[in-house]
Amino acid sequence: MLSRSLLLRGSLLDSLQYMPFSAAASTTVQKPLPFFSKLFGLRTPHAAPSDLSLEPARAAGPGSELQLRTNIGIFGRMNAGKSTLINAITQQNTSIVDAHAGTTADVKTALMEFHAMGPVKLFDTAGADEQGGLGSKKLAKTLSALKESDLVIVVVDAFTPGVRSDLKVERELVRHAMELGKSVLVLFNGPAAAHTTPAATSELIRDLTAPFRTQFPQYFQTQTPPSPSSPSSAPSPSSSSPRAAASRPAAGPRILSITTDLHQPGTGARLVQLIEANFPARQAPGSVLPALPRDSTVFLNIPLDEESPTTRLLRPQALVLTHLLNSYANAFAYRMDLTKARSPDPAVRATEKARFLDKIHALQRCRPNGLGLLVTDSQAIDVVHPWTLGPTGEPLVPVTTFSIALINHQTEGRLAQFIEGLRALETLRPGDRVLVAEACNHNRIAAVCNDIGTVQLPKKFAQRYGPGAIQIDHEFGREFPIERLAQYRLVVHCGACMIDRQKMIARLDDLKRAGVPVTNYGVLLSYLASPKALARAVEPFGIRVPAS
Repeated sequence: MLSRSLLLRGSLLDSLQYMPFSAAASTTVQKPLPFFSKLFGLRTPHAAPSDLSLEPARAAGPGSELQLRTNIGIFGRMNAGKSTLINAITQQNTSIVDAHAGTTADVKTALMEFHAMGPVKLFDTAGADEQGGLGSKKLAKTLSALKESDLVIVVVDAFTPGVRSDLKVERELVRHAMELGKSVLVLFNGPAAAHTTPAATSELIRDLTAPFRTQFPQYFQTQTPPSPSSPSSAPSPSSSSPRAAASRPAAGPRILSITTDLHQPGTGARLVQLIEANFPARQAPGSVLPALPRDSTVFLNIPLDEESPTTRLLRPQALVLTHLLNSYANAFAYRMDLTKARSPDPAVRATEKARFLDKIHALQRCRPNGLGLLVTDSQAIDVVHPWTLGPTGEPLVPVTTFSIALINHQTEGRLAQFIEGLRALETLRPGDRVLVAEACNHNRIAAVCNDIGTVQLPKKFAQRYGPGAIQIDHEFGREFPIERLAQYRLVVHCGACMIDRQKMIARLDDLKRAGVPVTNYGVLLSYLASPKALARAVEPFGIRVPAS
């Protein structure tokens, strides 16, 4: 149960505060945390508080963990030209193109580089108008891809008789994209595009968006469009190039409409130029770890087990190490023997603790900045926390976990939402269901390995609520049970290092819509170790929670 002091405050998060991180313990509380419904609103872009120190020690560059991939999704009816478009952009037969309706059966993904935008992921999706049971399954995948897209391209076959008079499918796609705050490019495709004037294109987009222009006014507040002669602007209209008919909004999400014939040579390259000129690349909001002084030393506690790869680090460990090297920080990798650290024999535990503390004390003497931070595997926080407290309970070094660092990074600073999810622990009752979601997918050897998701977390719930009282379900890999979320009272998510940020943030939005709280491996294991361990683990990210 949560401690009495927390309950007297109303809840764990009622007294949660943001504060700047420093290597020394801080007692100064900064401004209060904003109300969560505002902080994590679906239509409001998330912004970290101004005093939250999460800026990288240096700007992101090639090879940095901060280089983000921009997701571009292509949507529309069957045979509108979606697969033709992705083939034109990638300049290869990425997707099968056929006159038979419904050729694209699932979301097709292509990775490439846009010169002025950086790494890009393209989604080619199934037709949104396909009927029947199979069509419904395809539509679910299509809408999932839309949630994960930074730019939504809606392809409209506006020149085929009958389509212009029935834009229901296209309107729903554009409306859904705007509800999610996505930028939108509407592409009117067909041979007649070469003879379509900008005024006619403007009429097409007005017809398409008329039902919801007042609902989303931010998309239609325009400024002077970029000059075609500018190197950074879209190509000027011609018989073989896209025709831009909408101007560029001053800020925030935008909508642009163009007409083009996707079968014309060179159209793909010109579309890439138009996208680069009018839609910004996804920007990195911060680094994996808080900023530390140059030449600081960071202790990486990496216990290995039977499931650990033999020739490489796990992705969270590799990302943290990359960040430290990019930041001119020193990394000390240490393998703790958790079997000895938890041994029932006091002498064995004491020997392992002495080995650990010997390294801690040696690193504290490093010049010029000593030991700035310790990052541990989440499963070891119950050992690391008490072992890094001084004789009077003072922390010897700031501490966090790989899982906490990664989930904060992958959700662009939404760590507080996972702390908020701990409230659900107070309301769980026998028979409730909890989902453990792990983004990586590997063959688990639970018989010989103390796997966090399949072994440790179920044991923790059994210890807290009784054997079998809480039903634990698991979801592995890239799939997420959107249609079944409402049955869960809590979701426990890993650090999400094996999926992109867009997919992880889409999961958070789905959970919010379903009213299901979410926490994280590192957050939960830290709290279950002790509230003080949780307070220490999140403090480096500028978040203060009561420690008693």
